[in-house]
Amino acid sequence: MGWRLKLEGLGFNSIKLNEVDRLERPFEEMEVYEVRGSLINATFLALIPKKVGAEKVKEFQPISLVNGALSRMSLALVADGLVAGFKIGSPNRGLVNISHLLFADDTLFFCEVDPYQIRVLKALLLFFEATSGLKVNLQK
Repeated sequence: MGWRLKLEGLGFNSIKLNEVDRLERPFEEMEVYEVRGSLINATFLALIPKKVGAEKVKEFQPISLVNGALSRMSLALVADGLVAGFKIGSPNRGLVNISHLLFADDTLFFCEVDPYQIRVLKALLLFFEATSGLKVNLQK
């Protein structure tokens, strides 16, 4: 038997080599509906080890898969030219376009003062709310 992750006494089953490819495939539509229908305000996390041989909880970085989906959707809006964001950096060293910042329980979006871009962001948040099951506070 191979190495098994134990986090402060919690045992986890190891993934078999023939199952590794399943990690890279997109979820099937039915899988999303099955999970979405059974969970209310669920947050999906992945634990990424900070170092080789990590075993204790503090040696892992939790990554929210829900916020990852929100980030990808936001980046797609920028790529399609629907939301502008803003650029930082310098022409010599390179510019980075910032469209949003994610925090533990808040997200900041950046766009131009343009009613169309604001409507696009609102639509994104409503779509995210409907697909994730999380409640979005549009008053913030």
